[in-house]
Amino acid sequence: MKKFTTGLVIVITGAAAGISRALALRCAQWDNSLVLLDCDEPGLASLQEEISKKNGHASVVCCDLAQLDSIAPLGAHLATRLDRVDWLILGAASIGELSPIAAADNVSWGHVMTINALANQRLLASLDPLLRRSIDAHVALLTCPAPPRPAYWSAYQASKAAACEILKAYADETPQITARCIDPGKADTRLHRQAYPGIVLNRTADQAAQHVLKHLQAA
Repeated sequence: MKKFTTGLVIVITGAAAGISRALALRCAQWDNSLVLLDCDEPGLASLQEEISKKNGHASVVCCDLAQLDSIAPLGAHLATRLDRVDWLILGAASIGELSPIAAADNVSWGHVMTINALANQRLLASLDPLLRRSIDAHVALLTCPAPPRPAYWSAYQASKAAACEILKAYADETPQITARCIDPGKADTRLHRQAYPGIVLNRTADQAAQHVLKHLQAA
């Protein structure tokens, strides 16, 4: 894989596990400054330690994206330590409970919509000033295309569709920033195992991360 420019400031959400974690480890191989967000504090600590052992640099922020009011101050907080954000990778996601719409749990449905859509809007608003300071800023939303028969996936598909539309609007509003959705493809992650218990994939989270990075580098 082509080596991308070093010295980037990269923010990754959902970084404690799955493809986001693999992306963090990949990005840390070069001289980049990482800011890793997740609500899984032990997972973040483990990732930070692994990156440090490889002489990488990462700051971790334990942040529950379901608590929307906690996102707004994030940009101001990071601005005290960073002069810009070059890449914002929106990898945090929730599937919730797969169920018929008529039997959907309102709390679970709302949580999925919050994590997958509303939190990303708040993150874009909060980090917008730092993204504008980059000479070549990129925002990537990790999302898979809708299944051909989306029964039982209403919360996930509706929230991801909303997130994509939010990102399209942001791209139109900020032409100096490259913002787009990237399909990482299916991989053996906790999220996939939750959705498809008993199905084991040979494709790893690291392979999916390499696919995402190729798209980011190609822009």
